[in-house]
Order: sequence, then C-alpha cells, then structure tokens
Amino acid sequence: MPPLDDLHSFWSQRWSGPKLGWHLEHVNPHLSKYTDLFLRSVGDTDSDDQRRVFVPLCGKSVDLAHLAAHPKVSHVVGIDIMRDAAETFANEHPQFSMVELTLGDENECVGAVGESSCVAAEESTLTKKSSFHGEGITFLLGDLFDFKPSSDEGTNDVFDAIYDRASMVAIHPTLRKSMCLSWALCFVPVVRYSS
Repeated sequence: MPPLDDLHSFWSQRWSGPKLGWHLEHVNPHLSKYTDLFLRSVGDTDSDDQRRVFVPLCGKSVDLAHLAAHPKVSHVVGIDIMRDAAETFANEHPQFSMVELTLGDENECVGAVGESSCVAAEESTLTKKSSFHGEGITFLLGDLFDFKPSSDEGTNDVFDAIYDRASMVAIHPTLRKSMCLSWALCFVPVVRYSS
C-alpha cells in the first residue's frame, strides 16, 4: 500500500520497473464480455444514447481505448498521477490523435504528444493542470482526490458510468470512503459502477 505522505514517489518507483504487475496488454476479458451490459442504463434495453465514462487511476490501460471506440460511448475521461502513463497511452494509440494541453502557467500550451514546443508543457508538474485530449477521450494528469469534473478541462460535468478495474485496491484503505463520496458528486443520478 502506498504511503500517504508521498504517493507520487511511490507510484513513480512502481512505474520505473521493467514490468507493471497490474497492466494487461489486452482488454480486460470481463470488460470485453460485459461492455454492452455495463453501458446500458438502468431499465433501458434499446437506447441509442451515448455514455460518458470515467476511469479512475487508469494508467496506460488499453481498456480506455476499448471504451472510447465503443459506439455507445461519447467520451471517456481517465485520470492518473503518472505522466508516463498518459504519454505511453497517447503514443500507443495514435488513432485518437491526442494532444497535450497544459494550463496553470501564464501560457496555455497545445502540441502533439511528445512534440510540444511550449516550455510550460515540457516542464509541467502536477501543480499545473495537464491533460491529453483526443477524439472521444481525455486523459487527465493529477491526483484523483483533486479531481473536480465541473472545473477540469474536457470532463463536461457528469458521467454515466465508472469503470474501475483496480483503483479501489490501489487507494489506501483510510481514503476509500472519501474517494467514493467525492465520486458521488460527479455523476448523473443513476450510474453504473464496474470493477
């Protein structure tokens, strides 16, 4: 379990290893099998409405791409504290044409992933708001507990579903209740949760 006082260093160390023990190279088999059921709203069997999906502590999961490509999904928003996760995901999934946007400095910088000419984007830290935007997908960089969908770029206030493959177990047990309570403010009145 990560120490509460230095989460960023803990996860940086985990990401620097040769293999991420939690990362799958393919779509999670349960998500693949049950995506349509997961995306169906409560009591709704034939709706063409598209869903907005939130993926906490998403890492570089290919599940993001699977969800973003689904015809029932209008937008996927993932969040992770690790810049490597966002950059790797963007580079491994060029079909989304992701660009980095960094806010919080005097400049607003936009550029292709890994090719930004803005100094602020290259020197971005978690104190600046950094995100990667693509077709139907937003990858926010930052602390999950600081996430406020009404103010974060690309989140558009509410979500229809949460896809949580493993974030709950990565959160310190003393913080799990707080995390769930903060999520409650981010979603439409009826939301599906899948883990």
